[in-house]
Amino acid sequence: MAINVNSVYQTVLLILNKEQRGYMTPEEFNKIASQVQIEIYNKTFEDYNQLIRQQQPGPGTVDRIQNLELKLSPFRKDSYVVSVSQNTANEKYATANLPNDVYRLDRVIGNVGLDNETEIEQVTWSELFRLKLSDLTLPSDNFPIFAFEKNSGLQGGNFNKLAIMPKTVAATNTNIKLFYFASPQDVVWAYNTGSGGQYEYSVNNSTQFTLADSEFNDVVTNILLYSGIVIRDPQIVQAAAAQAQKSEIQEKN
Repeated sequence: MAINVNSVYQTVLLILNKEQRGYMTPEEFNKIASQVQIEIYNKTFEDYNQLIRQQQPGPGTVDRIQNLELKLSPFRKDSYVVSVSQNTANEKYATANLPNDVYRLDRVIGNVGLDNETEIEQVTWSELFRLKLSDLTLPSDNFPIFAFEKNSGLQGGNFNKLAIMPKTVAATNTNIKLFYFASPQDVVWAYNTGSGGQYEYSVNNSTQFTLADSEFNDVVTNILLYSGIVIRDPQIVQAAAAQAQKSEIQEKN
């Protein structure tokens, strides 16, 4: 279950107002909340990759990996590519456009729906051109490859096109299936203005967090850390930083 944006905002306001330390407007909250969400999202990837790279996993590593996979699960999606171009007759690869919400690719499957359905392995451009030099290493329907197209970067470091080789595994867009992590939408606490000028939460116009509800405390803590800077209150900064450090230590134990 995703984190409710109104629950976060009300919690932040409660803590800020408890000792009359300041106020955060909806506009400030939305900007900070969106930034905090992407930072936690990226941090989860970093922690996950670090654990996966461990050659000798320590006690509890499997549980931690499963916990991180659970946190990433709200962002997992699958889709066909948007479109496929076979390029010119001289080129031996096809170009496939990715959906706009791709943040990081997980797996790419080619020949979908055919008898030789197989995973397409990622390579760098230098590796791709080297493989093309010899018929012995030339990719085939059974061993297809892809490289990210240049000069079209998406947020998160990926590109928005794939160069897939050989062409035959990408005859149409429905022959290429993607499994990926989606970009989170910006968080929005939307409101209507009441008769007394007060902000009234509008659930229908709001955009919730994509993060799993297990991240609630970290979201609130990190927003408070930013809010301490916004309202220039060092005590809030120190308290939020201490809570964030405590949460990180508990997460790794």
